[in-house]
Order: sequence, then C-alpha cells, then structure tokens
Amino acid sequence: MKSFVVAILFYFITNSYVVSQPYDTLNIGYTTSVNLIFDSPVRKWDMGLGVRIEGGEKLWDVLVENPSESPERIKLAAGIEQFETTNLFVETESGYFNFILRYCEQPKVLLKMIKIEEASILKEKILNKGTSFDPSDPVKTSINSPSPLQYVSDGQAMGDSLGYYCETIQKFENDLSSIGKSSQKILFFLGGIYISGDHLFFKLYIKNSSNIEYDIGFVGFFKGDRGKRGNKKRPKQDELLTPIYVMNDNDIPVSAGEIISRVYAFEKFTLSKRQSLFIQLWEGEQGERKMELVVRGKNILEAKVI
Repeated sequence: MKSFVVAILFYFITNSYVVSQPYDTLNIGYTTSVNLIFDSPVRKWDMGLGVRIEGGEKLWDVLVENPSESPERIKLAAGIEQFETTNLFVETESGYFNFILRYCEQPKVLLKMIKIEEASILKEKILNKGTSFDPSDPVKTSINSPSPLQYVSDGQAMGDSLGYYCETIQKFENDLSSIGKSSQKILFFLGGIYISGDHLFFKLYIKNSSNIEYDIGFVGFFKGDRGKRGNKKRPKQDELLTPIYVMNDNDIPVSAGEIISRVYAFEKFTLSKRQSLFIQLWEGEQGERKMELVVRGKNILEAKVI
C-alpha cells in the first residue's frame, strides 16, 4: 500500500512538472518537428551553441527553418540525437524571444502559438519615446498603447539585439577576475568573456578606490604578437579591433569609491598561438595612468555561451 501511494505521488509530481514547464523551454525530437507561430514576421534568429564541422561543412545540432512563405513560423528539429541543451534567440517585428531547447525523444507539444506577452523584451517598450527601459521588468507593457510602434532599420535592430545580450551579461557573476591590473588605487579587470552566435562580448570593470574622480580617456582592444623570434623581440604591430556595440559607453567620470562596468561586443574572432588580445585603459587628459590587460587565445576559446 505504501509503495502504491508513493507511485501515485510520483505520477502527480512528474506530470505537474510537465504541465507547469516554463513557456521558454522547448522539447525537441529527432524524428519530429516543432513549429512555433509568432504574432509577427521573424526578422532574425540565433543559436547559442551546437555547431560542428564535418567534411568541411557547418552542421547544427538543432535544425532551424524560417520558411519564406510563412515568415511568422519557426520550424525546429534535432539534427542529432541527445544534443546538448542550448538556447534559441528570435527577433520578430514586435519583440525579442529567448527559448531553452532540450532533447526529447517524443515531444508532446509539436505546435505552439507564441503570444506577444511572452516576449523577453517588447520593441514597443524600447522604442516608444518617453518610455523607460528596465531589463528587470518582465515586460507587461500593453500592446494597445496609444503610441505607435516604431520599427527600426537592420542596423538599429542589430543594436537592440546586442543591447539585450549586454543587459543579460550584466547580471552574470564574474568569471575572469584573475585578469586585472591595479595602478594608484584604480582597478581595471575583465569580468567575463561570452559568445552568442557570431558575436563575442567582453565585460570590463573599473573601480576607483581613490578620493579623486577618474576620467576615462580611452579603452582600446588590440590583437597582436609581442613575442620573440630567437633572441630578438618582434616589432610591435598591434591591430586595433573596433567594437560593434558598447553598453555604458559615456564620458562620465568614475567617482571616488565607485565601480562601473561596460560590455563590449565584437564580431567573433580567434587568436593564433602567438597572438594575444591587449585591452588598454588610458586616463583622460588630466592624468597619465595607463593599464593593459592580456587575454590569451585559450581564454577566448573558453567563452561562455549565452
């Protein structure tokens, strides 16, 4: 009798878990396909991880299709069995959505309508004038707002997408606190390296432990080889890397006792065995302090997937 009661409890617990599964978690199978129907056309999508190279071709663990004849639909299927859990980011004309994809041999839900209220971020919330954006808000903005929804260009849409990722990264705990430098009570360190699709993100911190404001003059990313060839040091020929998006890029000084963070986004890149990434921080015109962080290729290859 006791074992029967335990079995009944186990049944209800496991089934209630399935029913209460968050909307952003999708089960994907190998022999079936899952279709997501959005309220507006899909503009872009991006996978977290799961890409591999076979026979010189790029293959994905999860197959994603956005049919041209049905722009509001995303079709998902497993490219391999037992793929590693990953995430799918989708940008529609109305908002931004993030889903966790998990492997399941027999998914129960094969067709899912995605409501606008389920968006991680609504474009209406970001783009309407006079509306502040709070990334901690689950975005319950009314879709019947009297202000018209403003659509943006592809460049602006990319900026919105990168901004979303940067806001997400800001909430992560630091991963690379050992990569840092200190000079005259100014601490400059790398808080983490992240990757999403074709973009790399670097989270930097500047802490002012002095009693004088610190003016940020320049933050630069350089790729180069400063090793030696035989007994001779190689000439310094660093390549300046230009970020495609920077969060909190302003000229506001770092006040006494304050710590600030910035997130820099780049098109993804790697380093050769001899190369390193040099991140430089220069003080403003009134100061002469300069600090440089050295990031190795292995650090970039270990970037965390978001």
